[in-house]
Amino acid sequence: MKRVALISGLLILLLASYNNCNPSGKGTEIGNPWSVPNSGTPASGSTTVPLAVQSTEVLDGACVTLVRCNPSLTLSNCETGLLGAPNVVLALGLPAGSYSSLSAAQTAEAQGTVTVNSSALSNCLMDLSALSCSSSNVMNAYISTAPDLTSAFVNGAEIFPNKPGSCSNLYN
Repeated sequence: MKRVALISGLLILLLASYNNCNPSGKGTEIGNPWSVPNSGTPASGSTTVPLAVQSTEVLDGACVTLVRCNPSLTLSNCETGLLGAPNVVLALGLPAGSYSSLSAAQTAEAQGTVTVNSSALSNCLMDLSALSCSSSNVMNAYISTAPDLTSAFVNGAEIFPNKPGSCSNLYN
């Protein structure tokens, strides 16, 4: 019984110490869930999005799925591709013509112009993680033979499942 308590205590200590696994606070390539978000805004013309937006989690969830299914795709290229992909904002519930890209919508989110539905966010993340590599969502969202990222993600919005209360209702 004492061994179980000791092992349990060590496991809890190990998990709690993970929070400090990267003292630089920059996380890992796929993101550190305990990192402190950056509340800055992107420079003019930049595709860098402030990290203090909840929809970044959806971008990460979509890219983790696409990278899992397309090993030659990097997380960085996926994020860049989806941030500029057409119709992603429509797939996430914003009206046509409201924002030109996910990058623009995330900037508006950081400024408080749009908000994220937390329930839809949670459902969307679950739905993205449940996608199989053979699903049409995954197969259509990224064209591995395309000559550039813009062409590769021309159908990027396809990655987001169109289910009520999920990705299609992300933005309020």
